[in-house]
Amino acid sequence: MTSLEVIWRTDDRYTSAVRVLNRDIEHNPVGVVYCQTEREVASALSMAAGCAPGVCVRSTGHHVGGRSVVDNALVVDVGRMSTVRLDSQTQVAKVAAGARWRDLDSATCAQGAATTGGTVSTTGVVALGLAGGFEIGRA
Repeated sequence: MTSLEVIWRTDDRYTSAVRVLNRDIEHNPVGVVYCQTEREVASALSMAAGCAPGVCVRSTGHHVGGRSVVDNALVVDVGRMSTVRLDSQTQVAKVAAGARWRDLDSATCAQGAATTGGTVSTTGVVALGLAGGFEIGRA
């Protein structure tokens, strides 16, 4: 298992780690944890329970309202979990939490298949698939 990459407020990389798509919006989370596996996500959530009053999960950070980062929460970033596996028999894709449309397009095109969906290649597949590109709310 790899060690988690954690960026705290005191880290020189903090400003770029918490930057959101819309540069007019700024948030001040406790820190950002970059995960590459499901096990690392579980570890990050355990870490959050001990160091922050809240937690938020950032997939691709594409939300124009900056909802992928929350003040005083620990951000669990799953953007590095971007694998897409297409079953050539069933033509069903298994998409990881951080996959973007460009990842899905590449995987399907490589097998002579196609998909419909987002038109912006940096949009997250999960968010667009679950919410149609619209905010689904948060506590």
